[in-house]
Amino acid sequence: MGASGRWERVRRGGFASAAAARSAGRELLAAEADGPLSAGCTAGQWLRYWLSVVEPRLRPTTHRAYRDHVGLYLVPYLGRIKLTELSRRDVTRMFVALGRRRNRYGEVAGLRWVDVDLERRESTVAHQLVHTDDGLVLCEPKSTASRRTVALDPESVRLLRR
Repeated sequence: MGASGRWERVRRGGFASAAAARSAGRELLAAEADGPLSAGCTAGQWLRYWLSVVEPRLRPTTHRAYRDHVGLYLVPYLGRIKLTELSRRDVTRMFVALGRRRNRYGEVAGLRWVDVDLERRESTVAHQLVHTDDGLVLCEPKSTASRRTVALDPESVRLLRR
């Protein structure tokens, strides 16, 4: 609570000063000259690299959630795009493709490539990924009505083929 007696947002950076932040940025750029951010690096390569860099600073559950989202959503849709060519439009298309599938979050998270038939333009809801106290668990859908085949629109098929 702030001096006014109202809740106030507090923002803190990870560096002691702006100069320290700039210095760290220069060091990172210098270290990356021959690293994964070089020309030709794909979004998937960079995301996997990023996960390895942030892992020591994260709680295990946070890292696991990041890793799952990267593997389940980002890499399948954006992973083959060169990082230098990745655009806001690509990210928007990923969200549109996921939204058009009209699946529940757990169903989308549980989707595997073997459940997708790009030639027939459909995916089969055969599993759900659910959070438990032991972590993420792949299981069957709750009901037989949840087991179904979902048509994929042409844009989703195109994005999945990238």
